Amino acid sequence: MISSKITIKDSASKTHVCMFCGEKQLKLSRHLKRKHKDEATVAEAMALKDGSSKAFERIRLRGDYHHNCNVLALGEGEMIVVRNPATKHLSKASSFLPCPDCLGFFKGDELWRHNKRCPHKTSEPKKWKKLQLEAKLLLPTASITTAEVDEELFASVLSAMKNDNISSVARHDQVILQFGAAILEKVGKKNANYVSQRMRQLARLLVILRARSHEEEATLESFIDLNVGRFG
Repeated sequence: MISSKITIKDSASKTHVCMFCGEKQLKLSRHLKRKHKDEATVAEAMALKDGSSKAFERIRLRGDYHHNCNVLALGEGEMIVVRNPATKHLSKASSFLPCPDCLGFFKGDELWRHNKRCPHKTSEPKKWKKLQLEAKLLLPTASITTAEVDEELFASVLSAMKNDNISSVARHDQVILQFGAAILEKVGKKNANYVSQRMRQLARLLVILRARSHEEEATLESFIDLNVGRFG
């Protein structure tokens, strides 16, 4: 359940979150050019003669997305959405979903309209059901919004993990998430890709164990407990 402590802020208010340092900025593009010009994505955007504004917009949306994932994970804070159509009543955080292409947050029932004209899409517009599914897979789930999992895991690993069935399994299993948080603490966020690979390995193992046991919803913990019982 998403906390009522979460408030919604329309991106038109201009304050955005830097994806590199996590700081809120009124003039994000200028901040990126001054403080993070050595980052590959920033350097690429600065090198563009045409389309640099689009490139910086994508960086901005990624920063806001990482921030929103942390807010949803912690159950409190301020979500930054691209557009909040609510006028007479407050919108709930649970009614927003991220676009799979640009990662901007939109009302779930308006996401399909945005996706048709999203300037960052890399393929044909998706069908409604597929779009909704992909968007929901990009959100932190109820099973991982606990203090047991370091919030850095959301920003550094889960938000960048390839969006497929394996990542969905990893995001929903508490043992895999705790394992990822422990590894991340040990190797640091610079090695986030390594953490992601290790978590995906465990997720693949869980998929195999589920298939063999015919238990589609079984957790990794249940298989660990089962084997401990056999040899204990």
